Amino acid sequence: MRLRRGISLIGRIAARNLLNIVRIPGNVITVVGLPVLTLVIFSGAFDRITTVAGFPTNQSITWMTPYAAALGAIFAGLGSAFNVQRDIANGFMDRLLVTPASRACLILGEVAGSIGRALIQLVALLAVAIPAGLRMPAGPVALVPLVFLSAGVATWSGLCGLALMYLMRSAQALGAVTGILLLVGVLSTGLAPLRYQLGWLRAVARVNPLTPVLAGGRQGFLGTISWGQTGPALLALVAVTAVLGLLTAFGLRSLTAAR
Repeated sequence: MRLRRGISLIGRIAARNLLNIVRIPGNVITVVGLPVLTLVIFSGAFDRITTVAGFPTNQSITWMTPYAAALGAIFAGLGSAFNVQRDIANGFMDRLLVTPASRACLILGEVAGSIGRALIQLVALLAVAIPAGLRMPAGPVALVPLVFLSAGVATWSGLCGLALMYLMRSAQALGAVTGILLLVGVLSTGLAPLRYQLGWLRAVARVNPLTPVLAGGRQGFLGTISWGQTGPALLALVAVTAVLGLLTAFGLRSLTAAR
């Protein structure tokens, strides 16, 4: 019975997160239009990069689609931070904290909503990329790692946003989260393979946890799917999620104590 109530609460919080997409008109543009706009801009701006000797593909759209999905997932996760900021400001968070609901359910509900947003974005992105010539040498199964990429990055973004919002409890946290996550996205192999990066950019991209996740999400679009790329991607997703989950739990405990 307790497990059923917890699952029900997670579902309701996630549904509320998704409903905010249509309740706030600006969210429709962000959720649906952002990844598509990212794909169009970067595919055009970096079109000639595919002519470099040894580049993994001769189509920029094939290289940029997973990166656009990752950036879209980052902003999808930020939706959780926006929701919490609004709930703290209008007092709804205080009402949630005095209920007997598990604190973990409050976190998991927002994260589930972030994943839902990211998957909606992914569908919109693929609806543009596939007709535009996105190649999948591995076949339709290539989409499976991309789904994990999108869901995983949305989880990172959601947890990071929640953690800082619980700790800072103000709209200033939104700017901090956005800046941190965009830096993680840019300082990776999103735009160019590791072999073509030099100096400190290459050093940062090498240790960036998003780098193996992008490699795992791209593999079915560049060739076959292998455990050699899937394993590091899953390890990065689990490790970073665990760290951010602990930070988020600490932040929520701090917020509860302050109330």
